[in-house]
Amino acid sequence: MRYVYLLDSEIVPGQRYVGMTSDLKQRLRDHNSGKSRHTSKYAPWTLVTYLAFSDGRKAELFERYLKSGSGHAFAKIEALVDCCSRPLGSVIISLLVTPPSRLRAMM
Repeated sequence: MRYVYLLDSEIVPGQRYVGMTSDLKQRLRDHNSGKSRHTSKYAPWTLVTYLAFSDGRKAELFERYLKSGSGHAFAKIEALVDCCSRPLGSVIISLLVTPPSRLRAMM
C-alpha cells in the first residue's frame, strides 16, 4: 500500500507538505524529528489527510498532481470542505475519478 499525504506545519500557518510513503506513521515521525531536510524547519507537523493506493504508479501520479499548480488548489482541503455540502470522503472520491481537464475547470 502506498500513501499520499498532506501535512500542515503547527508553527508556520499555511505551510503545507505533500509526500508519499509506504509507512505513514514512520514517515510522520521522520518529518517531526527533523530527518527530512525539506520539512525540518517547519516541524512539528500535523497530518491533515491521506489517501491509500494499492497501485504505486497511481499514488506517484496523484502525488505529482498535488505538487502541480492545479493540485495546489486541491491540497487546500479546508477550502473544499467549506464550499461543498458533501462529506470530505465523497469530495475526494469525486475528484479522484474526475479527469484532470475537468478538475482544472472546476477550480
